[in-house]
Amino acid sequence: MAYRQFKPMQLTTDEPVKRELPDRELYILTRQSTTYQAVNNLESMGLQLNGALAWAENQGFASSSITVRREGDGKMGVSGTLRIDQRKELQQTLHDMQSAPLRNGSY
Repeated sequence: MAYRQFKPMQLTTDEPVKRELPDRELYILTRQSTTYQAVNNLESMGLQLNGALAWAENQGFASSSITVRREGDGKMGVSGTLRIDQRKELQQTLHDMQSAPLRNGSY
């Protein structure tokens, strides 16, 4: 099976778009679908992370408010077809998102 390499999304403006979102924590969860991809397609994880970080910067998120997680610890693939209860990092990320207060101290 051949895999297609995606290029990182190019942002269309240099001006950050200010929204209410930056008052919250931001969680980035990256994954590879298969163990083969995790071992042989290392640049994909970097593209996922760099794209998400570029978007976050454009939206005005501070780096101190960003948590990055990698499903499978980069050692094995984690299919997106698995149920949430079968994806440890996704479960933890959802839990953290639901319990995170706003950065300004309110909920």
